[in-house]
Amino acid sequence: HSTRYQAENFLPYVYDPSQRESKGTELALIISDTHTGFLEPFAWWSFLKACKEMDPDIIICNGDIIEGSAISRHPKVPGKVMKLQDEFDFAREMFTMLRRICPDAEIIWTAGNHGLDRLESPDHRGQGFNHLVPRL
Repeated sequence: HSTRYQAENFLPYVYDPSQRESKGTELALIISDTHTGFLEPFAWWSFLKACKEMDPDIIICNGDIIEGSAISRHPKVPGKVMKLQDEFDFAREMFTMLRRICPDAEIIWTAGNHGLDRLESPDHRGQGFNHLVPRL
């Protein structure tokens, strides 16, 4: 039963390089919730290794790439609050690593509730944070 289940529900979604070439499909790799200062090194290096080995056409950084705790109204985690500029510098380095490994891939960064969305939300004085967004 488990062999049939695996063949029907799992294996069709496992990366097969021959299908990419023969069917003209594109490969996208997705990572999310890296949260800069909370980034798990093993997960990040594993993702970079997958990018190098699989050479994706598209890399999607799917939300919460930065933590945004410095501009959050929520309680802070001691020792884990980074300046917003430091988080953007960290994210810039992450994207630089991706670009070095996959120079031709399209890289997409979507908003999440910890990062870019916090920049668009008003703080307790009713002022937005859009002016804080540095150039990446």
